[in-house]
Amino acid sequence: MFLNRTLTVSELNHHVKDLLETHFLTVEVSGEISGFVAAASGHWYFTLKDAKSQVKCAMFRRQNATVVRPPKNGDKVSVKVRVTLYEARGDFQLVANSLQYDGTGALLAAFEQLKTKLDQEGLFSPEHKKPIPAVTKEIGVITSSTGAAIQDILHVTQRRFPSARITLYPTQVQGKDAPLQIMAALHKAIQHNKCDVLIIGRGGGSIEDLWCFNDEQLARMVFNCPIPIISAVGHEIDFTITDFVADLRAPTPSAAAEIVTPDQFEWLARLNNIEKRLVFAINQRLKSLNQRLALFNSKLVNPKQKLERNAQTLDELTFRLHKAIHTKIEQKKSACLLAESKLNQFHPKQQIEHYKLKNTQLDEQLKKSIQKVIREKQHAFSKAVGALQIISPLNTLQRGYSITTNESNKVIQTTKSVKVGDQVSVQLHEGDFKAEVTSINR
Repeated sequence: MFLNRTLTVSELNHHVKDLLETHFLTVEVSGEISGFVAAASGHWYFTLKDAKSQVKCAMFRRQNATVVRPPKNGDKVSVKVRVTLYEARGDFQLVANSLQYDGTGALLAAFEQLKTKLDQEGLFSPEHKKPIPAVTKEIGVITSSTGAAIQDILHVTQRRFPSARITLYPTQVQGKDAPLQIMAALHKAIQHNKCDVLIIGRGGGSIEDLWCFNDEQLARMVFNCPIPIISAVGHEIDFTITDFVADLRAPTPSAAAEIVTPDQFEWLARLNNIEKRLVFAINQRLKSLNQRLALFNSKLVNPKQKLERNAQTLDELTFRLHKAIHTKIEQKKSACLLAESKLNQFHPKQQIEHYKLKNTQLDEQLKKSIQKVIREKQHAFSKAVGALQIISPLNTLQRGYSITTNESNKVIQTTKSVKVGDQVSVQLHEGDFKAEVTSINR
């Protein structure tokens, strides 16, 4: 269909890509991983090969997030892919949607199933994690006595904090009997109850080698352990159920030993710094106390001299007190004599005679004043009565006049103050009566 026209490289690659993606929707391919690269973006790139051929593959981050661990070169896998063309380079490639390790598909499915179950029960929840002690006197290690894990832990501990004690609870860490042995070792460590923290784990291996750490009973025992547990199984890329239920996961046994042992050189540096600060503080305190002691010494007085000064001061105060008492007595004597003289001058008998005479005089003056006031008031009253009679309304009423008031007892002075039908009162010289207004002339 393209014989009669010339195509650009881009057009050709585009058509080839359409043909590949149209004819190969989803294909399952098995082979061996080679040239594996994990990009910073999270995408995986690798070559899938067998004895006779190879093909480039890509698996993007969204799809590879469900894979239990990144593959390693040499892993035999089965991948479900779509066939396509990477147009930028014209490379034929496969884009993987899923990846399973050959011979481990059932194990991975069981792993995911148990992981989901325990997660839903809350065994992975952060609120159940016990804190790892900052300083540990004794570290319990549950691992093989002949494996590399214990050697790594001993080496790191000796280098970082030699005073820490290591108690090994030996157990198998691989095979069908390993879960029961690990649980027995853990039970023994709990019974001893002398370790501040427990490290449980082993070195790296295949998923089959690490499978004993995916045991459900072991996971529940680790979760319920009263001693903080660090899970250090395999390498950094390896994950087991024990890692999720433990109080802390370490990527390797060596890393676990780093976590539970402080750096002795760092501690020595801190202690040296504390020692210097303490010595400086003590010296400053001593200097301050010496200064206070010198001040007290300068103020300290010989007791004999102080007693002599106090005795002299007491004599002076005694003289002053006697003099003050004598002066006070003389002042009081003079005051008494003066008071006696004044008292004789104002003797009650003399005062009584004087006031009797004065009382008689005042009585005569009062009588005269009262008679005078009575006469004046009688005269003023007579004049007031005469004037009142002249202007009294009663005189007016005697002449035939009357006083008319409304219902509010107000005097009616104009026809504007009443209306037809109002009740009025009429006051005469002798008596009064009620009337009703029947007409008004204005």
